[in-house]
Amino acid sequence: MGGNHFVNLRDVQSAIRWVRAHAKEYKVDTARIALIGESAGGHLVSMAGVRSHGDTALAAVVPFYAPHDMEFQCENRHSVGSGLAGLFGISEDLNDANRKVLRDASPSNHLKSGLPPFLLIHGDKDDKVPYEQSPRFQKKTKELGNTCDLITIPGGSHGMGGWEKLGSKYAEEMIAWLGKTMPKS
Repeated sequence: MGGNHFVNLRDVQSAIRWVRAHAKEYKVDTARIALIGESAGGHLVSMAGVRSHGDTALAAVVPFYAPHDMEFQCENRHSVGSGLAGLFGISEDLNDANRKVLRDASPSNHLKSGLPPFLLIHGDKDDKVPYEQSPRFQKKTKELGNTCDLITIPGGSHGMGGWEKLGSKYAEEMIAWLGKTMPKS
């Protein structure tokens, strides 16, 4: 899997390695490294999670409203879009060659058993990343024997700015999940 988009993944993996290399200095428990990201950052932490092993191993991954299936994402928009086209070095057309790049860049197409636990957090009224992506990713991940939980924010849009007004306790739920899921020191 090549392309411009893997520079971003390599950067995340380099950051994980840096944290491991400096763990003693900063009193980091390397068995408890978790990644959290929103939207495109959620996509990145999910890619790091599905490729997690060895010196990039993770204890948990928490993507917020992440596009896990880039082909599905673009089909919903009926176009690749200029941002993704630039990132992936492709045209905005949904042709066969571009679909292959989109599939390769999709965390949902790199799932396997033995992944770190995932907690997906997604509003069901998201107009940027279809909510359906999260339950689909969860189902496929669990079918492979992995832990993958989902917090749905009823009425939640893309971005968590208005979620508290909806009565959501997602932050407390996420902290509790991390406490329950992460290995104890």
